[in-house]
Amino acid sequence: MIADEVWKPIPGYEGLYEASSLGRIRSLDKVVRSARSRSGKRTRRGRILQTRVSKNGRERVALWKDGHAKTVLVHRLVAAAFLGPSNLTVNHKDENPLNNNVENLEYMTVPDNIRYSACRPVESYDLITGETVKSYASSVDARADGFDTGAIWHCCHHTKSYHQHKGYGWRYAS
Repeated sequence: MIADEVWKPIPGYEGLYEASSLGRIRSLDKVVRSARSRSGKRTRRGRILQTRVSKNGRERVALWKDGHAKTVLVHRLVAAAFLGPSNLTVNHKDENPLNNNVENLEYMTVPDNIRYSACRPVESYDLITGETVKSYASSVDARADGFDTGAIWHCCHHTKSYHQHKGYGWRYAS
């Protein structure tokens, strides 16, 4: 266990799974049937679950309940366990969809989440040298030069195999 890591039950999966304040998911110990045991039962030890990164750059994990698996986004599980269940969108404050630390998560409406992402300064850069070509106050401002805000977002987050847009690399300005 990592120091300062706090575990809480995941709503809807109490007694089965827990989410960590650092963005990890674990199963809990459970008793299962076993033909190899004299009592016909054995204890299956809980463990940290492996996650998979989806095409949109978000971590997912499969949770089992009542014999059925459900694939769920890790940031939604962490937010539900620590911030409470909500139908609002979970925002990553640092815009890194793989940073599922509870301190990096907050609930907001979809329009607010879009504005949050669109208001960060971005810069285009030369794909060969890495040198900044032009800086913009936000991806919305880059539209004036004919760039697409969605493509810029994907480049900044390295999702959907976006590495460039209209011949430039894109990153958030530091």
